[in-house]
Amino acid sequence: CRIRTQLMAAKKQMGREMMQEQILEKLRSTSTIHVSDNMWEALANQRLSEIAEEQAKEGKSIETYAQENGMTLDDLVESWNEQAKVHVERAMIVRDVFEKEGLQVSNSDLNTELVYMAQEYSMQPQELLQMMQSNKSLPELQFRAISRKVTDFLLENAVVEEASAEPAEIAKPKRKAKAKAPEAEPESEPATE
Repeated sequence: CRIRTQLMAAKKQMGREMMQEQILEKLRSTSTIHVSDNMWEALANQRLSEIAEEQAKEGKSIETYAQENGMTLDDLVESWNEQAKVHVERAMIVRDVFEKEGLQVSNSDLNTELVYMAQEYSMQPQELLQMMQSNKSLPELQFRAISRKVTDFLLENAVVEEASAEPAEIAKPKRKAKAKAPEAEPESEPATE
């Protein structure tokens, strides 16, 4: 019975994550948001550095990792660049919805998110909190709580339609939301001397 409960919870979470993914992608694809390269390049470079470190620990190169995944190194870099850009665009949309809808994160929301993150990393919540404090990564906890709050809001206000054989709109708002997709600041030209 315990295994069945865990499987049902995992299935429910997968469905939630799938809906979240579809809603955020729909918002991103219909938004007018534009992000400058410097907003996502650092994220892509960080992830590529992490992959290179992980591979080095296993005695492999990042080129080998790319080949094992059916890509060239250039393909891998391009893939992470695109993923980082999408991640930053979605983060901007989440922040914009959060602000324009007047949503707020409580201490209870932060504690709940800390528990979810601790489960994700197979740690005790207090241990994770101490690590995040020492690493100065508490903003990650806050953003995840904000993201969960926005996702809950979007899921509560979405009208879900059955998908047909052709791609269809996945979700439409039940009511007109206050938030519109933000437009990022245009990339400024570098100063010349």
